[in-house]
Amino acid sequence: MSSLRVAVVADGVPFLRRSGAQLRTLGMLQVLRRTAAEVYLVSLVNPVLPLGEVGPEASALDGFRMVKSGGPAKYLLASLNSVTLGKLLVRRLLPTARERDELVRAVGAFSPDVVILGSTDMAPLAGLLAHSGRKIVVDCHNLDSQLSWDLFKEPGGPASKLRRFSWYVGALRVEKEMRGAVDQTWVPTQADREGLERSGLNQVRVVPSAVDVSGYAPAPGGARTIGFTGSLWYPPNQEAVRALLGEVFPKVSERVPGARLVIAGSRPPSWMRKSARGRVSVLPDVPDMRPVLRSVSVVAVPLLRGGGMKLKVLEAMAAGKPVVTTRKGAEGIEAADGEELLVRDVDGFPEAIAGLLESDAERGRIGARARRLVERRYSIGAMEGTMRTVLQELGGP
Repeated sequence: MSSLRVAVVADGVPFLRRSGAQLRTLGMLQVLRRTAAEVYLVSLVNPVLPLGEVGPEASALDGFRMVKSGGPAKYLLASLNSVTLGKLLVRRLLPTARERDELVRAVGAFSPDVVILGSTDMAPLAGLLAHSGRKIVVDCHNLDSQLSWDLFKEPGGPASKLRRFSWYVGALRVEKEMRGAVDQTWVPTQADREGLERSGLNQVRVVPSAVDVSGYAPAPGGARTIGFTGSLWYPPNQEAVRALLGEVFPKVSERVPGARLVIAGSRPPSWMRKSARGRVSVLPDVPDMRPVLRSVSVVAVPLLRGGGMKLKVLEAMAAGKPVVTTRKGAEGIEAADGEELLVRDVDGFPEAIAGLLESDAERGRIGARARRLVERRYSIGAMEGTMRTVLQELGGP
């Protein structure tokens, strides 16, 4: 075990499991508890939003602090960030000097050897938290510059285009400022590593996402029920839901009468909420996706865009569910098509999903193999070796 004291700074509370970003941070904390001497968490919490139950997992850490982040000023600065093309990223996270000082004090109280900033958006805080002898790591969930550029090229009105272009310029600025400002950058896939290295970053390390498989008890689920889970405000997920509603589910329903579609996640837009009728259900702001996954038979993830490793896919596999996804959805997951999941173009989703809904044996076979793969390659225990390696490079024995 490394002798390093590690503090993780997260935008939000990862124990709440409301997004892929929170799940990645939670998995990282669980692996760190096995590999570092002491592990601390500092969560930036917006006082305007309901927090919910933090849960007993915080008590397993050596220290946990919450720092108020933003409130109404955060929303104002998020809007101004578009106008200034990403120049207000630090102020958007922590608008006031008092909040920034509070973060510095909270982290300093733990005297960490390593500070891990839990997302690319938080990279501008590196200079604020730099200290003599302290190593700074940024955990990048996605290659944001590429993702934001892909979204900018999509159709949209002037306001939407401005927001997307601001995100793109801001992402480029952050990636540029990270050069020389951080000691390591972690990414979930080799493709993300290659993208960041092309932009000039050094010391990029692949640290795949980890899932606590013990928290996902396999269950048969409701008969003929298709599930989609994720952050429903996120544009790539919205694109996937549109494909499910417009192209995939109607064709599945023609072949499998009585089929149902369950869409669950945070902050669904109004058009998505209005789609909830008949055999389509939309579950907004679900605090924990595990009960939803237990209730479905098949998980469909028709992603066309996005970066990183898709936690929604790993979660479903850990729950023993057969997953039908695209090449983009399976990116970074070393799974065999037809064995641990099914990889199809969107046009091939209806046939693949219908075949699974009609065959208990095939659902059971792929679901069981999917869970074994996650246990073997993407569980908390499987990630210990990778974490020990990157911690050793940061100065641990």
